[in-house]
Amino acid sequence: MDLDDICDIEAVSRRTLEAMTERIRASRSEEHFIYREAELDQIWRIIGARAEEKRRDSQARRDLAALQKAVHQAHDLIGLNPQPIAAAGVLRQALASFDGEIDL
Repeated sequence: MDLDDICDIEAVSRRTLEAMTERIRASRSEEHFIYREAELDQIWRIIGARAEEKRRDSQARRDLAALQKAVHQAHDLIGLNPQPIAAAGVLRQALASFDGEIDL
């Protein structure tokens, strides 16, 4: 896990989000936090795109909206006053409450 690089995220899965929580927890420098924010931005965009594709499946849209909200909260917790443990906790809690398999 190289924290000094931005991980290019092309798809989101449970494994991706679990790895993201570990990257966040291990991050220590301001540069690391900026990189994690960029990675969370990409995850947020992917989830949003998939939610749009699920227009007719209201439960899937709600689940994805909740997951997207958690990603946004984690992003904010890494922002100006970095709280990596709290940010990772938000993602872990979202994963625990997400019933379906995540493969976006």
